[in-house]
Amino acid sequence: MKGYDALPKSWQPVLSVARLTFRAATRFRVVQFLVLLLLALVVSLPLVLKHDGTALGLARIVITYSLGSIITILGFSTLWLAVGNLAREVEDGQMQMLAVKPLARWKILFGKWLGIMAVNTLLLAVSATAVGSLLNYRSRQLNADERQILTEQILTARAPHRAPTPDFDGMAREQLEASVAENQPTEFDRPSVLAKIRADLLARHEAVLPQYVRQWKIPGSTTDRPAMLRLKFRTARGVHEPVRLPTAWIFGEINSSNHVRLEAVLTTDTFHELAVPPDLADTDGLLPVHFVNLTGETVVFDLADGPELLVPEAGFPINLLRAFAILYCWLGLAAALGLAAACRLNFNVAAFFAVSVLLIGTFDGTIADVSERGSVWNIPEPELVTTAHRVTDWLLVPMIRLLDFLLGAITNYSPIESLSLGRSVSWTQVAAAFGQCWLGFGGLLAIVAITAFSRRELANPDS
Repeated sequence: MKGYDALPKSWQPVLSVARLTFRAATRFRVVQFLVLLLLALVVSLPLVLKHDGTALGLARIVITYSLGSIITILGFSTLWLAVGNLAREVEDGQMQMLAVKPLARWKILFGKWLGIMAVNTLLLAVSATAVGSLLNYRSRQLNADERQILTEQILTARAPHRAPTPDFDGMAREQLEASVAENQPTEFDRPSVLAKIRADLLARHEAVLPQYVRQWKIPGSTTDRPAMLRLKFRTARGVHEPVRLPTAWIFGEINSSNHVRLEAVLTTDTFHELAVPPDLADTDGLLPVHFVNLTGETVVFDLADGPELLVPEAGFPINLLRAFAILYCWLGLAAALGLAAACRLNFNVAAFFAVSVLLIGTFDGTIADVSERGSVWNIPEPELVTTAHRVTDWLLVPMIRLLDFLLGAITNYSPIESLSLGRSVSWTQVAAAFGQCWLGFGGLLAIVAITAFSRRELANPDS
């Protein structure tokens, strides 16, 4: 109560609203059921599901499945609580009693948002403790080698570093301009030619011919402890079944005595991590990494799959804290969305709206695919496209692209995969999630909610 009394008197009612909202949350049967389901899944799911005996398999079950269940359940309970708490109080006339007091309506909304987030704070703290405890308990079932992998590669925070990506667009334009100046064609499809030149440049950049050497210069080399090189490659002949190939790697300058050679038989289409000794960087602070293609066929390193240097920068508790901070930002946005819906809609419509939002979020992959393709139809032959197809795309594609932008702005900061791979969830990602979820989209929702709630006639809940 000392902290409460220390606040300015104008803000004390806000905390009173938050405290009442927190108490009301415990009386929602749906929320009570979801909380019990959350605790059951977080504790029982990793204990019931069996893993393959590897550190990565254990992390996938305890971290990926558990965090996926946590954010799904808490997202639904947050939306339902925000909608139900505000809409029910308006419909039952309780909000009218609060609104006649000398308290601005935006402070009422802010107090309710604080109360909902207090519930989420408690539940996330319990979930984080449960995830950490289960990881510690289940790790005892691993053998000594896998426990070491778990400690060094997963229960840590490793910042990823990549070699700079060439400017393929600029290189394609330069090559096209040089070709046009030399050949002086009268007419050609410039976008198609540019796309073809860029694809050819990318293919040559990714491919390593037999007996050739490919070099990357990656920043982030350490001088005190080894890092890990994470990579995946495939063969150019498009074999679907993974095959084992001999590889040779040289870390450091080849022409100097400060380099290390490593030979290993690696499987295609599979991520591998190779230990990189410290203190091998060149004078510019870059780590030269050379791949020697010892095979008799072309090896391809897709641009999206590395290689990347993973450098330890923090411990797992800090990484877990940052991951849950991003999840907390997501829940804050869900609370703002639920309150904004309940400010204008009645309980049934607002609840339907909240459930619809969650269902739309589950189709983020399909939405991204349609947005990239530019059509809701998967028609391979252009001559089969009719006027009805074009009209449908004209109407739906812009809306789907807007949804893709909104969902992408949130899911691009998903910490779940990074946490299960031991990759660092950076403070920059936390700040970006906070800025987009709370200051950006949350701020817009707050303006909508305050405007709608200020104009709503609380004496007539149906208005």
